[in-house]
Amino acid sequence: AWQGVSFDCENQRAHGKSWNQEGAFQMDLVKAQQTRLVHIPELLSSSEIDQVSRLGIGLLQEVDGAEVRYDAGMLPTITLEQERLLRTFPQFQKTFPVLAAQVKAAKIRTDRAADLLVASGVEVRSYGSDNAWHVAYLQANSLLETLLPDVVLKIRNAAVEADQREGWGLFDECNCPFNVRCAEYHRQRAPSAALPDKHHYDQDSLITVDIMLNSGFQGGDFCTLDTTGHLSTHSFHQEGDAMIFVSHKYHSVRPITRGQRRVLVVEFWRGPARQCA
Repeated sequence: AWQGVSFDCENQRAHGKSWNQEGAFQMDLVKAQQTRLVHIPELLSSSEIDQVSRLGIGLLQEVDGAEVRYDAGMLPTITLEQERLLRTFPQFQKTFPVLAAQVKAAKIRTDRAADLLVASGVEVRSYGSDNAWHVAYLQANSLLETLLPDVVLKIRNAAVEADQREGWGLFDECNCPFNVRCAEYHRQRAPSAALPDKHHYDQDSLITVDIMLNSGFQGGDFCTLDTTGHLSTHSFHQEGDAMIFVSHKYHSVRPITRGQRRVLVVEFWRGPARQCA
């Protein structure tokens, strides 16, 4: 709960809004499916897209070498038996110097790859050097807000304007602050299943802003599921365009069949700005 703020909970529930068990303000799923998306052409300029892309690509490049080797099965791994030999057999290195050196090198490389993934705030959601889906978490250590504050402000203002225009009432019910819950740079390479779950939604967030960072790929259509079960496809392929929607609205992405799809996803909530991956 926020100090100095009183909530009219009954009124909020009547309008399809509530707080979850952690105290996070949100719109319920039924109400969320009745809301519309807001499409804003060219929300970000070419210069801003370049800045965001360099930031996301920079994080991914820190781990790309290790990831590709791991994805392709080329990165040596150390077995439990080999590690036991190193630890319990003092003469192992003298008796089998070449093998011991290979085992130690494999351990160093696998440990380094794992450390880079964690430290860089990068997640690999699908493996395979040709179709990997990589995500760089730009909210880690407030990276996006620190390095590109004007971009974050523009995205935040667009979210507020959409909330007011559509009457969602997610940001204007009280004087609570709203902050970036997560900021993700997504890179999906064809052939990729993308995000096939038709009932996917952004739990705990209030409003989500998706911004297309490139064009020229094929597939990757952005879809939403309405209350009748109809899956609607939305035009979202142009560089700089933004899709703004209630986070609890079901959304999915069709398979990418050619090229790669790069998107910035920023989610806002009423909690403190997150700084972890």
